[in-house]
Amino acid sequence: HLAPDGVGLLLAPLGLGRLDDYERCMQLIGLCYLLHRRDLLPRIAALEDPAYAAEDVLYEELLSFGMAGRYDVDMLKFVEVYDPLIQAMYAESDALATDAITRYVNNWYPWFKLVPWHDGHLRIKGTDGDYFGYWAFEAGAVALLCEIDDSSIDHMVYPKDLVAWARQNQVLSQADEQGHAPLRCLAGQPCVRDGFWFTPASPGSRQRFTQGHVMPDLGGAYGATVWQWDERQDR
Repeated sequence: HLAPDGVGLLLAPLGLGRLDDYERCMQLIGLCYLLHRRDLLPRIAALEDPAYAAEDVLYEELLSFGMAGRYDVDMLKFVEVYDPLIQAMYAESDALATDAITRYVNNWYPWFKLVPWHDGHLRIKGTDGDYFGYWAFEAGAVALLCEIDDSSIDHMVYPKDLVAWARQNQVLSQADEQGHAPLRCLAGQPCVRDGFWFTPASPGSRQRFTQGHVMPDLGGAYGATVWQWDERQDR
């Protein structure tokens, strides 16, 4: 990919001109929203922007939900594959948005028949193989960010449980007044700051921990407990 002045090359870890890399990038951005790690979006942008800023509408639209100052573009590198996601974002009705997401996930796997990881599940031999799951995380992120009803979407590549978890734990994406990501700590990890913490996974969980204390796991259906710093430290 040429630099703007035509001199030299601008490289990015994921080349958005290749379908397999493009999909990996969209999945990665999607996971930032689904796992409430918007604080990682600037890192992705810092890696990809030198080569691809303002060159693709889906890349820009997804980043814009968590980053200010993104670019307004109308170019889409793989129109046949990703146009349904753009349609879902700008649909004139909830029904049309849901239909667009459904069409996307129904066609997701066939579109990638020429990428290296396609049919990876058929190449598993014992503990060897390159299969690590088929997930349209970007579709889940669009449904989450655009508040699209996914109750009727039932497809193996659509991360429905993860979208449900993300919706139930929206507080994890709330930033403070300075725009910083909320302070968090995973169960089993040492507490990073003295004070009151709570977890959205358990009502009435607010309690005080001292720095270094191992944060407890309260169980639940969505894996390890995530503790959230309580901004109300005066009581």
